[in-house]
Amino acid sequence: MDFKESGRIQAIRAEARTFAEEYVTDEVRDHEYYSGDGVNLEIHRAMGARGWVLPRFPRDAGGAGMTAGEAEALFFELAVAGVPKVGVFTTGIPAKAIREFGNDELRAEVLPEVAAGDSLICLGYTEPESGSDVAAAKTRAVPDGDHWTINGQKVFTTFAHLARYCFLLARTDLDAPKHKGLTMFLIPLASAGIEIHPVATLGGERTNIVYYSDVSLPDRYRVGEVNDGWRVLRVALEEEHTGGLQFEAALISDSIERWANSEGPDGAKPIGDQTVRNCIARIRIANEVARLLGTLQSYRLDNGIPLGLVGPMAALYGTESYLKNAQSALDLCGPAGIVRRGDPEAVDNGTLEHLYRAAIGSTIYGGTSEIMREQIAARGLGLPRLRA
Repeated sequence: MDFKESGRIQAIRAEARTFAEEYVTDEVRDHEYYSGDGVNLEIHRAMGARGWVLPRFPRDAGGAGMTAGEAEALFFELAVAGVPKVGVFTTGIPAKAIREFGNDELRAEVLPEVAAGDSLICLGYTEPESGSDVAAAKTRAVPDGDHWTINGQKVFTTFAHLARYCFLLARTDLDAPKHKGLTMFLIPLASAGIEIHPVATLGGERTNIVYYSDVSLPDRYRVGEVNDGWRVLRVALEEEHTGGLQFEAALISDSIERWANSEGPDGAKPIGDQTVRNCIARIRIANEVARLLGTLQSYRLDNGIPLGLVGPMAALYGTESYLKNAQSALDLCGPAGIVRRGDPEAVDNGTLEHLYRAAIGSTIYGGTSEIMREQIAARGLGLPRLRA
């Protein structure tokens, strides 16, 4: 197999790096570090103007007409350069489902503004009592003429305070089996009856709890058929489960190598120690495996081959190796590695410390490691499912 990149992908990488040099300032980095918003609205709109918010959408739909492999290269370069990524990555997940299952009126209203970078869409799946078992959702949507009345709450709705819409999973039939009584909605977060409360995380990311109290929602904001929400959600989840965190892995490698090549108090460089070189080599090897799993995903998407278990495999390996590599890097540089940003004693201005905190949560986001292992075991190895 030829792993050489096409001239087109090389050009996309170069354009992304030039874009980041223009837009990613020290102020942008500081704001993202201290706010944990996951999105910079100015940069997001600038990406929209280039078709980069939904890069795999056709140009006449506001995208850039990229292949999956080209989009992967674009997002990699933007992320490692410091472009806040959570907002754009997440918004693309429901956009795909809306394009496939939304009615004509909804698609015409929402998708152009999303593609232009004027609207963000957060995810409303998880609830306090259901965790990763999203099908156990209790948020209710009750029909009321040509509207729905929605009551309930969602947690881990990252950047909801900046988003225009939430892609909401709600229960519409209490008597149906839990996977059969669900419906997906796109709910404008400016609607009356919605409250958004911030939640700080260990990784420094701001997420939110969102409360819905007698929210009246027109039926045109329903995505897919009533009680067929699980089918719609599966499309979104498959898109979400393709993340392997190759970006963060590359940041760990770059940071620990900067440390290893810097002079210590005695004038010696850590890179001269065989133990240091071995650790960096192991990190680099893990990164390459994660990258190749991402390349395999893109190849399958671009050639019409079902992802199958490649998505869960990439997500599981990417997050688990990310955490392991962050731990190894911190162990390597010692106590200075846990000093936070802004302290002159911090290694690489606290980059490794921040990445380690973020890595802990990565095994939960977008499908926990437990869920990924269960999918691989049940669907790939034919083992019995742990849960109904």
